[in-house]
Order: sequence, then C-alpha cells, then structure tokens
Amino acid sequence: MNGLMKLKKIQTKYCTNFKTLIRNKETLAENLREYLTKIGCELGKEISEEFETQNQTIITPLEESFSEKIFLPQINVIISTKDDYPYLNKGINSTIIGTNYRGYMNFNGIRGIDALTAEIRDIKLPLIKHQVDNLIIAKTVLASSCTAISLAERAYEEYRPKNLIFSAIFYSEYGIKELIEKFPQSKILFVDEPDRITESGMLIPGLGNIDERIKGVA
Repeated sequence: MNGLMKLKKIQTKYCTNFKTLIRNKETLAENLREYLTKIGCELGKEISEEFETQNQTIITPLEESFSEKIFLPQINVIISTKDDYPYLNKGINSTIIGTNYRGYMNFNGIRGIDALTAEIRDIKLPLIKHQVDNLIIAKTVLASSCTAISLAERAYEEYRPKNLIFSAIFYSEYGIKELIEKFPQSKILFVDEPDRITESGMLIPGLGNIDERIKGVA
C-alpha cells in the first residue's frame, strides 16, 4: 500500500442531522435507508476530493493560464457487508468520481470477533482486469473492527489496490485503533464524534441493530 496512514473526520450539519435521525428509535425503516444512502453520498464526495484531485494548469480560449485542482477519475472498488450494499455502499458509488465497481460479503449477521473466522455465506467481488486505485471498505457501524478487517483482508488479496480506504458512520475509538494496528498505511474517513463502547461491544448512545431496523423487524 502506498502513502501514509491518514485519518479524516467529516463534520457537517448535514451528516450530523442524519446521524441523529438514524439514532432515533421512532425513525421508520424506509427513512433509515434513505438517510444511510445520503450519508454515503457525502462520504463519496469526500473520498473523491481527498484521493482523486490533482493540480493542473490549462490555457483558456483567451490564452490565459489558469491553475486549479481537478478530478482525475480512477478505478474504485467499494466493498461492504450485504446489508450495507443497497444503502451506504450505493450512496458512496453515486458520488465518487471514476470507474466504480461494487461488491459485498454476507456474514449472515455475525459480528465482533466471530466475524474474523466466520464462513462467508455468499460473496460478490467484481472481476477487474486493471489496476485498482482505491479499495473502499464501507461500514455503517464500526464498534470493533472485526468485520471491516475480514472484508478488507479478502478484498485486498483480490485487488491489491494502490490505496485502502475505510469509511464508517457510527464507530468507536477502539474500532479505529484496531484498524490502524492492522492496516497502518490505510486511510480512514469517519463521520462526527465516536460513540462509547461497552465491554460487550455495544455502542453507546448507539443506534441499535441497524441491520434489523432497516428491514423493519426491530
């Protein structure tokens, strides 16, 4: 992996508003899905601005020299759990600049340390013949980093990207620390402030079981 480890905290009224609405137990499942997708859109924009811009000088029709940062589209692969695929993953894909591919792994609801050794129930990894610039691991919830690590290890082996990027909405400092220890040269984008984490691995104030909530069964 190229480059130094980079952490970036995204703090906007827009994202904070939707995070609060997602936490609210009264929020309907269809609205949860919408809010997760919208935050994904913001993460996609941030990823493009961080990793896909470069200074370039052009000449205008008036023969004037003009310099500005422009987007240089790259090859991106966005990998998530199957539950995050239709929402967070989709949102990132909709705004990140470049040639984008999407995939997922299904751990059948297994979380925490068990995800490190869990059998993947089904997997969708796109076949790509070219060098991947950015491998993006998208997780709505990063309490510990076990599921994210499992996603990243399998996908990194497949694509050998130039950059490995993690993105998360709800997270703990413990989860971020684990990622840094496992992937010291990765880039990590997260939204707002961290939650506390209990000894049992629950985030506080948390958001409950988001996988069940977006299905309307919690």
